[in-house]
Amino acid sequence: MTQPVGVLFLAADPFESGWRLRFDEELREIQDAIQRGRECYALDVRPRLATRATDVQTLLLRETPRVLHFAGHGEQGRGIVMDGGDALRSGELVRVLAHFRDTVRVVVLNACTTLPVAEALSPLVDYVIGTEAPVMDRAAIAFSRAFYGALAFGQTVPDAFALASNELAIEQFSDSRAYRLLVRPGVVPAPLHPPAQAAAPAAAAPGRRQKIHIGSAATAKTTFDSGAAKGTPGGEQDIAIRDLKSDETIDFTT
Repeated sequence: MTQPVGVLFLAADPFESGWRLRFDEELREIQDAIQRGRECYALDVRPRLATRATDVQTLLLRETPRVLHFAGHGEQGRGIVMDGGDALRSGELVRVLAHFRDTVRVVVLNACTTLPVAEALSPLVDYVIGTEAPVMDRAAIAFSRAFYGALAFGQTVPDAFALASNELAIEQFSDSRAYRLLVRPGVVPAPLHPPAQAAAPAAAAPGRRQKIHIGSAATAKTTFDSGAAKGTPGGEQDIAIRDLKSDETIDFTT
């Protein structure tokens, strides 16, 4: 079985923002949605809370995720606001992810007005999800739940994004159209984790046909060797002949 897809969940809720976000609920909803998926084994969520800007590079080096998820505050002109009030601006994130473009395939910026950051990252990453408007906390949680739940059923990122957007519309969130998916040119959609392949049945060992000439005895013995099938031990085999004519020849497969 291949290794599960690592999802690095970075959360920051700086007190300076004046808004308290429910990262614990978002994380729980993501994990519960994955567990309900047919391929729940395929995703491994690794949460890191109260993340500072200076933590990001170290966490990427240690976790080597394929999905990088930011949950927190976004501010127009500042980028992603991290714990302690520091911000990761577009240029800084571009320089960081340039070093991890061979491992990180998806970036989810689940915060308000992150589309400018997403557009800056798009040339480096297969898929980037950002928002072009403020997003309510409940809507952000619902989007994450639906998105990762769809991935856990083997959906591609574009399909999972479409289903998550549908979920926001179904739940009648006013900001259901705030999310945008940017796809790097040339990317062919495919599941992040290939579905498990059933093991092919072992081929039957080829037999070796041998002939026995029946004499006057009640049983006859024939020898066989291991050359007919690899791993088959050599030995003798008894063949009942009481119902056969004395001059009859039979053949069999060992």
